[in-house]
Amino acid sequence: MIKSLDIHILCPNKKCPKCDRLKKNLTNVLKELKIDYKLNVFTEIDDMIKFKTAILPAIFVNSKLTFVGVPDFNTLKTEFKKLLNQNDSKQDK
Repeated sequence: MIKSLDIHILCPNKKCPKCDRLKKNLTNVLKELKIDYKLNVFTEIDDMIKFKTAILPAIFVNSKLTFVGVPDFNTLKTEFKKLLNQNDSKQDK
């Protein structure tokens, strides 16, 4: 089982309603699935450059680009369930 996820949200504006909705949906999914996580939100271009994506907002999970744009709650939930299942199957081997 995943112990903890390191999650980065890249958003070019501190007061972006889309990013606020993204953060809310993301945290609600992670809480519902009982996933421990560390969340970092980057709003400064200098910080975002190291992630090498031109599409914002973006979500990186454990250093991997996982989402771009603003996925809804159900999409996030489905993808995080897949992520959990992939990790469980790797540990079973």
